[in-house]
Amino acid sequence: MMASRSPSLAVKTRLKLAAKPRGSELAADIRRRLELFEAKVGVSRRDTSEIWDRPMDQADVFKTSPSDKGKRTLVSVMRKVGLLIDMIDDQPLRADISRDYYKDRTALRGWMDASRGLWPWKDPLIDKPDGRYGELIALYFESLAAVEAADKGKNFKLRERLDEQSRVIIELERQNLELLNRIYKLLASMGKSDAKR
Repeated sequence: MMASRSPSLAVKTRLKLAAKPRGSELAADIRRRLELFEAKVGVSRRDTSEIWDRPMDQADVFKTSPSDKGKRTLVSVMRKVGLLIDMIDDQPLRADISRDYYKDRTALRGWMDASRGLWPWKDPLIDKPDGRYGELIALYFESLAAVEAADKGKNFKLRERLDEQSRVIIELERQNLELLNRIYKLLASMGKSDAKR
């Protein structure tokens, strides 16, 4: 008698991924969880009237109160995660922002874009997965995976279109060669009939 086997980890993972929503639905789900996180910590990433919400050099950062420094960093992380969430279903935005800015925690930490209110920080404990903002960093990793999946899907569709265009080009070249061969034969047969006269 054979014992029944439980599904392997790979099968379980595939089933789990198949059950997850795709594209816009996934972005909406992650965005909702980010908003819940904002409510939980009592800080909004959209608040731009703060004194610290501007480009600051090292001396300005040192002069800032500890609570404002923490808020600046937290809001910046939330904005970066929010931007990644927006990138899930916005291909032009994905094309506009280099992956080098968000490819890992170190890149995320150093990403600065004053026009979007994205500020860098130095302390790796801020973005540590099991740290104080672990829930937020989990959203970062989930958004990152979704953006990468969206890019792979785009590349796959582009590859399919290029393959189809290559097939069309090959067929057109074959037809051109066939027409040139017919023209050559017609010219050759006309030349023979002219010689007989």
